[in-house]
Amino acid sequence: ALGGIVLAAGLAAGSGASILGKLYHAHISWPLLLGTASGLYLLLHLFFQQGARHGGGEIMRVNIGIHGKEKEVLALHDTGNTLRDPVSGQPVLVIEQGALRDMWDERTAQIIDRPLPAEEKIACLHQIGIGLGFTLLPFRSIGTSSGLLLAVRSDCLKVGRAVYPRAWIALTEG
Repeated sequence: ALGGIVLAAGLAAGSGASILGKLYHAHISWPLLLGTASGLYLLLHLFFQQGARHGGGEIMRVNIGIHGKEKEVLALHDTGNTLRDPVSGQPVLVIEQGALRDMWDERTAQIIDRPLPAEEKIACLHQIGIGLGFTLLPFRSIGTSSGLLLAVRSDCLKVGRAVYPRAWIALTEG
């Protein structure tokens, strides 16, 4: 946009030739080009002041309820996370599995902590009879064209004033 504005200003200040002639020859004065670019840069810097940086509003407290237990964790509001439940389309919270370790009984925690693929973990959970609250969610990410994440169904998630009953929480190893 900045380049287009500077080019338009330069063309408008050029000779009285036709638009096609101005675009073909594009005689733009350097003082006008540099002055306009500098002025627009200062204007944008004054109004936005690096507004794209993380300003602290995206770190939030999330209360998680699973199997009657509750825990509060800090989470990053990642606007680039597009992971969704393929059935309902609801967003999925992604969390490191170690952050919820105290929410499981010892057998469940041992299975979740194993360095196994998600599909083997859910098979082990089903073998001991506690796999009903778990599922596998398909995902894609940078460096992974496709994969599966082990996910647990929460009783509810509270993010600020919003409450999400029975939301999925995807567990990652890191």
